[in-house]
Amino acid sequence: MMFDVSTSQKASTLGFQESPVAQIVVRHRRVIEANKAVERLFGYNRSDLINRSVQRLYPSTADFNQIGERCEKRMRESGDTLYQDERFMQASDLKIFWVRAKGATLSPDDPFSLSKTPPRWYQRSSTRSNYPFH
Repeated sequence: MMFDVSTSQKASTLGFQESPVAQIVVRHRRVIEANKAVERLFGYNRSDLINRSVQRLYPSTADFNQIGERCEKRMRESGDTLYQDERFMQASDLKIFWVRAKGATLSPDDPFSLSKTPPRWYQRSSTRSNYPFH
């Protein structure tokens, strides 16, 4: 298979899409770009994620809200552009798994206005089908 890397933009796009590490770009908690590793990890097609809320990747609305509030509060109070934690996430087959999530905002004054996921964003370490709050 041949890949077009004739420009730095094409090479960057290829590197993002083909990275073995699940990565997304998010604006106001809506996916604006996702790579193939995200598709494999969560079981969604890219088209099922683009322009949709990341809420569908959380096991519950409460998790989505609490983690979002905690993340935004920490970044606003500390001025730090990076955030990481460990949490449960949910795949398209409704299996729940534990992840270490890492993210970075590109807009420190408004952390959710544009965020990206640096390498090692999600690591599917184990599944848990009996999540108590789902």
